Amino acid sequence: MYLADKNYYEENARRPIRERSREEQGKVYRDYQSLVLKEICVPETPELLTNLMNRMRELNASMKFVLFEDVLPALQSVKQKKMTVGLLTNLQHEIKFDVS
Repeated sequence: MYLADKNYYEENARRPIRERSREEQGKVYRDYQSLVLKEICVPETPELLTNLMNRMRELNASMKFVLFEDVLPALQSVKQKKMTVGLLTNLQHEIKFDVS
């Protein structure tokens, strides 16, 4: 999936995908799926591309993150020491958590 990932990241670097219109976002995601199919030598059909896009939306909508059991104690320790923490991610969703 080298070409698909490369194209996606180049597009995102050119202009963040989340800041584009729905139509532009759809084109980037369709192009990604199309390149994946090409890289794995699967013939692209409109039906297959539509199914892949629908499945991608389903998976993104149901995405849940689970913390490992040591995360909260580690963050609480960092908080007690009044250390500053930064989080870098390539997610396009806001992450909210409370370390009380």
